[in-house]
Amino acid sequence: MRATSLPLVAAMLLAAGCQKVESKAVAAASPDLNVSEANCNGELPTAQLKAAAFARAGALGKTDAEALASLAAGSGVTLKEAGPRGWDDALRATICSGKLVVQLPPGTVDRFDGATAIEAPVEYTVQRVDGVGARVLPIGGGDAIVYRLA
Repeated sequence: MRATSLPLVAAMLLAAGCQKVESKAVAAASPDLNVSEANCNGELPTAQLKAAAFARAGALGKTDAEALASLAAGSGVTLKEAGPRGWDDALRATICSGKLVVQLPPGTVDRFDGATAIEAPVEYTVQRVDGVGARVLPIGGGDAIVYRLA
């Protein structure tokens, strides 16, 4: 990976990093952010999981960083079947799972063997952060997306 790619990956992570949660679904959750489907859905988990997938792909160093950043900017993302799996007392975080779907931009069909989207199961936690709102921490999964992006 070229040295210039690290700032791009960092910028991608910061763009979707810890941000104030304005989502009604998350705001409606209990103050302790306990096990709730609302904690697992919405813009915050979706954006942060997308950023993490692209950052992991960039860290593999198989793709030009500028091309990957352009692909990230042009890709849409959704989170399907997202829901709580449990609660982590130590982290005070909801443990979630779902299916991350990256909708690929037009013009990339050849690179992805005709696919217009790639998807993979993911596991993550949603944790309250004082003064920020909440953050999403990927636990596992998403490998099918990461390796296709790389």
